[in-house]
Amino acid sequence: MEKTKQDKQLPEGQQSHLIRLLTATFDLLVRGNEIPAWRSAFVELAGLENDLFHNHDNRQQLKAVETEALVAAGNADEFGVPTAPNNGQQTTGKFFFRYPLIQYRSIKGKAAIFAMNEGVAAFQKVLATNSWEIEWEGQPLMLQLQSLDMKDHYLQMTKEMMAYQLNRWLPFNDENYQRWLDCPDLRARVDLLEKILSGQLLNFCTGAGWQLPERFDLRLLHLHATCLMRYHDTPRVALNVTYCTNMLLPQGIALGKAVSHGFGCQFPVRTS
Repeated sequence: MEKTKQDKQLPEGQQSHLIRLLTATFDLLVRGNEIPAWRSAFVELAGLENDLFHNHDNRQQLKAVETEALVAAGNADEFGVPTAPNNGQQTTGKFFFRYPLIQYRSIKGKAAIFAMNEGVAAFQKVLATNSWEIEWEGQPLMLQLQSLDMKDHYLQMTKEMMAYQLNRWLPFNDENYQRWLDCPDLRARVDLLEKILSGQLLNFCTGAGWQLPERFDLRLLHLHATCLMRYHDTPRVALNVTYCTNMLLPQGIALGKAVSHGFGCQFPVRTS
């Protein structure tokens, strides 16, 4: 049997890792700066107990809510719950430092959700068991599904370098941004970006459950645009870049900071 072009790009005997991806769009107009509001609305629909939707550990907060309910109902003693006040202190959850398996986006101006692996099952369960009503701009709104695309992808190392484009990529934390400012020349900045992107790509692979069978190569090819974008009311440097690596990656994943808020979406570069 003749090998396909994709087969020829894969090393002989190379093992692959299967991941499941889902992209859903809704009939709701959402601009890029409204993605945080869209995320908050859907998290409320899904429920705080579903941490895949918000990446925060809210177990202490949920326990505090349950305690308040038992105290209010007069059942605290029955369940052995202490009734001492917490002096007005709020219980906040910790952030899970992991690749977000559910991400919120705006696709062609419409509200969208991207999910991977366990995030796919969690999203499907919410749609199957929850009401689709959210609160939007202070009013109740019934969501309507516009499109749903689900596919499997095999992560693999490749013989050839594959090119990808990242849009609205937020590469920097505070420490790396200072390193960027301190770079003496363009070559040093490129080296820094390649190092940062390599780490973020490894984070994606870990989140996908894929242990790379070998070292990978990565090169930054083009820096198309640089601009400032706001994330949590803080201006951040955002880049549109093209890079190449010897991995077969799926369309639609995101890399960098704030991927759950629609930043850093990746697409393969089409070659003739």
